[in-house]
Amino acid sequence: MGIDPVVRGFKYSQLDVQVNGGTRIEGGCPNRMDPATAHVDLSELKDMKILKGPFALKFGVNFGGVIDMTTYQPIFYKKYETHVNALLGGQTNHTGFKTRVGIQGANDWLTYSVSGNWKNYGDYQAGNGDWIPSSLKQQAYSGNLGFKIAEDHVVYASADITLGEDIDFPTLPMDERTDDTKIFSINYLATNPTESINFIRFKAYLSDVNHEMDNKNRPFSDTVVAVSNIHARNTGGKLGVNLDVGRGQLEVGGDYEHIYKDGERVKNMIMQPNLPKKYEDLWNNAYIENLGFFAEYQKLGPEFDWIVSARLDLN
Repeated sequence: MGIDPVVRGFKYSQLDVQVNGGTRIEGGCPNRMDPATAHVDLSELKDMKILKGPFALKFGVNFGGVIDMTTYQPIFYKKYETHVNALLGGQTNHTGFKTRVGIQGANDWLTYSVSGNWKNYGDYQAGNGDWIPSSLKQQAYSGNLGFKIAEDHVVYASADITLGEDIDFPTLPMDERTDDTKIFSINYLATNPTESINFIRFKAYLSDVNHEMDNKNRPFSDTVVAVSNIHARNTGGKLGVNLDVGRGQLEVGGDYEHIYKDGERVKNMIMQPNLPKKYEDLWNNAYIENLGFFAEYQKLGPEFDWIVSARLDLN
């Protein structure tokens, strides 16, 4: 966990990393110990879509590409069924264990799923015998609920909670003491509501991260002990309509994103006990707000597939 993806040399904020077609997560650490990929449990990951280059304008503002991580979503059945799955695994280097239990049930108008994950891993031992700090503890809980409010009209609601604890990093100046992440989203999809409209989809989401890190396991902690607490929140939504135009398909819509961060670092001067604590702003009530409008036209041909897109953003 905690690995930043790289696509053709682009990384960090040059990539637009999303979950389930539009949910965005803002990490708290300035050194990116908790990128968006760190807040998605691998046991819940179904697949990933990678779009290279700055051409997928309907997904948002990006220069290096889009990575869309899709998690398992409950499906509908003709008559009621219940499915249970469980996983128990371990490895020797770095020594650790992981478990997962999930329950999913559905009929022709209602579907639901709940799952829980637990991981506990120790440090990694390199080939020369050195121990590399990389231990972690993590709990993850997920719940999904879906309704068919009418034929070809579906509403999904989901909630994900991830609790990280005592996560060590071999090269960063601090370690992650706790990281509590909550992600909520609601999605609406209408398929073929009219003869000319292929689908209408809407999404609204909230991701909230409370992140604490310190240098207590570092060699210089006997001089200065630094503890940082950061609150990062990302809220937004997206609306898209896809319809037939000519011999192709046109999708038009808009999206909104609001990123908020606030936090400070507290320094205790161990070698200078008469000095007061030092307080430093890491994110001083900072925010970014973006409202975007997009249009994309696709036409499939016998030899060439044409995609023409445009986007306007107010940032």
